[in-house]
Amino acid sequence: MSALKLDVVVVGAGLAGLAAACALAVNGHRVRMFEKSPETPSVAGGIRLPPNAVRILKYLGMQDELSERSVLVTSVALRDLRTGELIGNAGWVPVMFKDSGGEARLIDHRDLCDMLCKRAIFAGANVSFNSTVASVSPPSTHAAPSGSDDQRPSVSLHSGEIIHADLIIGADGARGVVRPVVDAQNPRSPWKGAYTGTTVYTGVCAAEHAELEESGHEVDVWMSEGFHAMSYGTGRNEYVLHMERIEDFVDDQVDEWGTVPASSISQTGELAPRIQRMLKGISSFARARCYEPSPADEWVDASETIILIGHAAHPMLPDALHQSSNCLESAAVLATLLSHLRARDQLASLLYAYHDLRAPRAARLHELEVKNRCFTNLAGDQRTARDAALRASFAKARSSQTREEALEAPNRHEDDDGEALARHFAELLEGWGYDAREEAEEWWVRWGLLKERAIVSEHTGEDSRPGVVSGLGGVQFAKHTIEHA
Repeated sequence: MSALKLDVVVVGAGLAGLAAACALAVNGHRVRMFEKSPETPSVAGGIRLPPNAVRILKYLGMQDELSERSVLVTSVALRDLRTGELIGNAGWVPVMFKDSGGEARLIDHRDLCDMLCKRAIFAGANVSFNSTVASVSPPSTHAAPSGSDDQRPSVSLHSGEIIHADLIIGADGARGVVRPVVDAQNPRSPWKGAYTGTTVYTGVCAAEHAELEESGHEVDVWMSEGFHAMSYGTGRNEYVLHMERIEDFVDDQVDEWGTVPASSISQTGELAPRIQRMLKGISSFARARCYEPSPADEWVDASETIILIGHAAHPMLPDALHQSSNCLESAAVLATLLSHLRARDQLASLLYAYHDLRAPRAARLHELEVKNRCFTNLAGDQRTARDAALRASFAKARSSQTREEALEAPNRHEDDDGEALARHFAELLEGWGYDAREEAEEWWVRWGLLKERAIVSEHTGEDSRPGVVSGLGGVQFAKHTIEHA
């Protein structure tokens, strides 16, 4: 719980905005969130929750609802996209998550957003739908009485209402109204990098079309040359199919999600029989072109009162495996840092710490995403070598006496192919093992306490002496509040 409570405005009720509103409200901040849509995201589609994301949701108090509305992942089946052949199966035993301290789950995107929204409201957040933010303004630069609204940033709604806050969080995407204010010096297009050459399609079908009853807790990864897919069940008795393929196109379509009929996807007759059955149950797909993300150079504005989060700060590829991780981790880091806020003077350093911690992590998550997609899209000799290594690894795993030995099997290859496979598994575990709250706490212990001592000394005129007054690190805290006119 934060010692100093802030008035926070969150612009945008996507996954990142909802996560930030929830985490900050749980910590006691006064949160208002504005979303131009009439409700939380309503487009059907699944989202993967790796252990690092699940851990954050549990910390926010959603463990029971998460168990009810999501599916626990117990294994991943790697299959040939054309023939359906099972190349390997990885059982996700608990020891696999010993460093991440969690579990992997699958959930419908609508359910995850609904859970976060309800938890934020329960914690005290005020959520306003059908409320479009027209503009965002930093604090006035002219002299103003201490504590007046002119010293605080504001958002202007289309209705004409102006709302001031101590902190504004831009969660309205890479092309929202907040990013140009924060990243004002970045001349690059904020939303569109180079086209990667691939397009993502996402569809949902009823469980009976996908034989869900046979593999309700299994993720199927379908691999081919320049074309891969992933399918899994959610807590809605539905099955989600993601397909990514190489496609050329001549139109100037950006990376927005659009809806296309299933019949518009060519060459599906060449796919595995089970994929064919799923396709028969899907009438339309959400389509998104994949562009290289163009992250913001600055995540904190010049006034040090407006920040970016989620896709507004660092866009991810459509249907990214680490999409939930990026949003939930950023919210957890921000909330954890602000839980140490005891004086208004600390806010800027905590916001810059948020940027310093999250920018490299978001970039690394994108790098891991690209590597994972390349792994499933290999062609020619590389594909042959990958499949041979997978078959050998999982054959050895099946012959292992214990599940722990099975887990270690991919790391016991001595040839180059086995080493490459081991690196792939190690990179997956790297993403899952990250603890966002622990990362923020480590920054606080290493740097935050020193900065706080300096601020306390400035306000009290005395050196902070360890042990004289209770508090983090034995620091004597001056009493500060934020007064508003």
